[in-house]
Amino acid sequence: MQSRVPVYSAHRALADVDTLVRTFQAAQTVGHDVRKMVEDSLKPKAVFKALVPYERKDEAKKAGFTWDADKKIWTRRIFLHEADSFAFKVQKL
Repeated sequence: MQSRVPVYSAHRALADVDTLVRTFQAAQTVGHDVRKMVEDSLKPKAVFKALVPYERKDEAKKAGFTWDADKKIWTRRIFLHEADSFAFKVQKL
C-alpha cells in the first residue's frame, strides 16, 4: 500500500512512532481494518510447497507461489489456516 504519509525526520523514535500512527490512520481512511490486520499478522505462518504437476504450474504461480529452482518446488509462506484455501493441495515444509 502506498500510504502517501510524509516522513519528517528519520532515525528519531518519536518521528518513527508518528509515522506509524499516520500510516495506520491512512490505512483506515481507505477502508482497511487496522486492528484486524494486526491480529491477523500475529497468526502462525509457515512455508508450504504446492503439490501441483507441471501442467498446473501456472495455478501455483497465480496463487503467489514462487519457483525454487534448486529444490524444484513451488513455495510460499502463508498463514496455517490458509492451507486449505487453494485449488490444489499444499504441504508444510
